[in-house]
Amino acid sequence: MKIRIAILIFILFCSSSCKKYGDGYVKGTIYEKGFGTSYYNAVVYLQRWKHGDKGFVPDEILDSVITNSSGEYYFSFHKKAAYGYAIHCKPYDFFTDNSISLKTYFELKNKETIKDVVMCPTAYMKIHLQKNSSSENYIVLFFNAIDGPTIWLPNYDHPFDTILPIYKVKANDTIYLEWFQISLGSPYSVKHTDTLCINKGDTIPYDIIYF
Repeated sequence: MKIRIAILIFILFCSSSCKKYGDGYVKGTIYEKGFGTSYYNAVVYLQRWKHGDKGFVPDEILDSVITNSSGEYYFSFHKKAAYGYAIHCKPYDFFTDNSISLKTYFELKNKETIKDVVMCPTAYMKIHLQKNSSSENYIVLFFNAIDGPTIWLPNYDHPFDTILPIYKVKANDTIYLEWFQISLGSPYSVKHTDTLCINKGDTIPYDIIYF
C-alpha cells in the first residue's frame, strides 16, 4: 500500500513538473509599429535569463531565427527550473541602427507560448563620405545618442570620396544624428548635429565632408 502511494505521489510530481519545465516552444509574429503589417526578414533571438541577487539577469542566447515572409518565427526549447526565458529581435543586416530593436524583451512563463512583437518600421540612409585633404583627421558617427551605435567611418591619410553601405534606421520617428571630425593628437573636434525623420521604406542621401 505504501509503495502504491509513493508511486502515485511520484507520478503527480512528474506531471506537475512537466507542465512547468521540459520541452516546449514559443512562436509569434513580428509586426511593424503603427502599420500592423508583418516584419519580414527580422532576426529573432531566444535568450535564457538566470536568477541573480537582483532578480533575473541575461544569460545565454540559445538560438536565433529569421522571420519568414509572413513575419513569423518559431523556437523549440528545453525549459529548465530557476531560469527565465525571453525573446528579442532586430532588423536583419549588420549596418543597422541598434535603437530599432530596443524594448523587445519578454519573459516566457509557459512552455507553450505565443508572443507577438512590435518593432519600429525601417528606412535607409546612403552616406556619402568625402575627405578633401591628406590630414590624419577621422570621423566618428553617432545615431540616437546612447541608444544607437558608434560608427568609426573608413579613414585614409589622403583625399577620397566613397559611398558607404546602406545604413538601416528607424522610420517615421525622430533620428538624432551626430558626427565629429577628430584630429589625431589633439582634443579638438568639430561637431555636427542633425535631426531627421524618414518615411518607411524611403532612402535618403547624407553627405559627410571633412578635411
